[in-house]
Amino acid sequence: MFNVTGTFNVTGTFNVTVTEFCLPNGTRREWTVPISSSLTEAYDRMIAAGCRLEMETLRTGERSVTVSDDTMDRDILVSPGCVPPHLAINKLLERI
Repeated sequence: MFNVTGTFNVTGTFNVTVTEFCLPNGTRREWTVPISSSLTEAYDRMIAAGCRLEMETLRTGERSVTVSDDTMDRDILVSPGCVPPHLAINKLLERI
């Protein structure tokens, strides 16, 4: 369900896989999203803690990005739907 290794790009980003839960019934889709390479340590800490990245577009049009484990959401960021997913994920990882 989650790519724990990721891949580095020459553009200074690091690709990670995010699970998206889609409306209307929560169907899962996997996305590869570039995050800033400066956030790889935060990403590694998140993975080491047994967590993963998930996102969904809410019925309000906002986007929810979460750090989750098998029991609960550990951190959540809700942003306007117009914010690109990679920017929301970067902001969430900056808090870890």
